[in-house]
Amino acid sequence: IPRPSSIMREAGAKISRLSASSSACLRASVLDCTQSFASVTSALVETAIACGVEASAGGRVAMLVDCAGLCCRLECEGFGVHPDLALRDENLKVLTQFAVVQLVTRPRGSLETVELLWQGGNLASRRQSRHVLPSYGSWIIARDLMRNIPVRRNLLAKTPKGKHLALLRSKLFPIVASNGHLSFDLSSWGPSKQAGLAFEAEAGTPTPLLLLKAFGIDRRNLVQIRAAAEGVEISLYYLKDWRLQQDVLFEHVLVNGAGPEAPAAGGWEAAKDRLGRAAMDLHREDLRGRNRKKKRPNFSLLLDVRTRAGGPAEAGGREVDEALEEVAQAFLSAERENQSGDDRGGGGEGGGGVATGSGVRLGKVSFKLS
Repeated sequence: IPRPSSIMREAGAKISRLSASSSACLRASVLDCTQSFASVTSALVETAIACGVEASAGGRVAMLVDCAGLCCRLECEGFGVHPDLALRDENLKVLTQFAVVQLVTRPRGSLETVELLWQGGNLASRRQSRHVLPSYGSWIIARDLMRNIPVRRNLLAKTPKGKHLALLRSKLFPIVASNGHLSFDLSSWGPSKQAGLAFEAEAGTPTPLLLLKAFGIDRRNLVQIRAAAEGVEISLYYLKDWRLQQDVLFEHVLVNGAGPEAPAAGGWEAAKDRLGRAAMDLHREDLRGRNRKKKRPNFSLLLDVRTRAGGPAEAGGREVDEALEEVAQAFLSAERENQSGDDRGGGGEGGGGVATGSGVRLGKVSFKLS
């Protein structure tokens, strides 16, 4: 069998070395902020909030995704992105490798409107903008997405509406939930298969209502289990019909309203994962000894942790572990009652409320984090 190199020599083909800019694009393409419209959108929103000057209560973030034009536009009202901070932002550094990015901003305390333009990963211009913003705010426009990666560009253009909007909601929910002082309006334009309102949220919306609005959940299908210890209160939210769900809608941890990037979220992420594994073990236990097959369920959950002044912010203490154990046992008790009600033909109404711990332990699953 001839070697590929000999075949290429006979055909007169040459192997060209990639340029430095193309190599940088390929290295950056594995990063999360280039995987989908939702990833690009969440990266822009995170940039606007992180680089915003005094993003105080009353501010608004409006995001529009143009699927047909392969363009994303973000508008901030009430606060502006500082241009010097934007130049150092890691999300923008990666995104500018794959798109033309324009920033028009007037940060708080400034009388001038500044315009920055990135092309090919480099800052092409920085000047005073012709578009004078009458109040503090910013526009960030990322257009011609994935212009140098045609395969990824085609995948973006052909993403079905259901998957596209579901990704937008899943990616943006923790950002919205952890910035309750801001209002959000997130929409998608394009062909009918991709257009639609992702969701909108007013400042100060409580977490349960935000879940209902963001994912279109029936109020009767959302279960909340609470447990409290000295200095900490833990709430578990999940869907009552999780055994029938086709997709995981949400799987997040909030610690004092902050998302998973919070320093104290590591232990809580482990607690969330253990609750998810407990649900899967419970599903396998339901099938044990039965001659029927069920699809693997998709367990959506949100672990919302609130600590009071002087209370423990991290998981691992005795009081916190006891509260987590109470949440876990209440979940198992409620779901066993719910499943037994289904088996008796009761319609599954037994697990819709807040359950109390019954001391039932599932196999060898332990919810202690020490």
